Amino acid sequence: MDQGIAAVIGAAIGLFGGAAGAWASTAAIRGQTTTQVRHEDIKWKRELRRNAYVALLAAADRAERAALSNIPHRHTYLGDPPMATSPNLTEVAKMEEELRRAWQTVRLEGPDAMRGAATYVLGSYASWSYALKEWGTSTDEALQRKVSDNHSELRSAVNSFLEKATKVLEGPLSLKGPAPL
Repeated sequence: MDQGIAAVIGAAIGLFGGAAGAWASTAAIRGQTTTQVRHEDIKWKRELRRNAYVALLAAADRAERAALSNIPHRHTYLGDPPMATSPNLTEVAKMEEELRRAWQTVRLEGPDAMRGAATYVLGSYASWSYALKEWGTSTDEALQRKVSDNHSELRSAVNSFLEKATKVLEGPLSLKGPAPL
């Protein structure tokens, strides 16, 4: 009987040992898979952010170019010859809308520092664009200075956005939190 009990105990230990080994192996694989999924999620999130930041910078550039090419006082402001045609304000409005859509995407993708920087770009552009429209056909030198100052502010906002975007994209993204589904 002692041999029978020893055999049963040995079989039970073998069974539990095998089950424990299988469980440990499964847990290790699951942990490895979770880490891999998190890394893939980080790569995906970084790519989404990069695309959003590039879209905002490109939209700001196109909006600025559209506004500059359609200001009545272009010759005064930029030293170019006077406009031969009337301004294309439809093109300017289209580029402004593109900038607003890009701003919304950055607000969605974040992080907070980039949301603020994108809002600074959009606000600076709006101030500059409004000053351009206000200047219109006026010859007021104070308005011309306002346009110039607001344009400098816009360039500063774009440069600040670019610097922050570079830091966000080069910096680490957290692996904390639950694994994505």
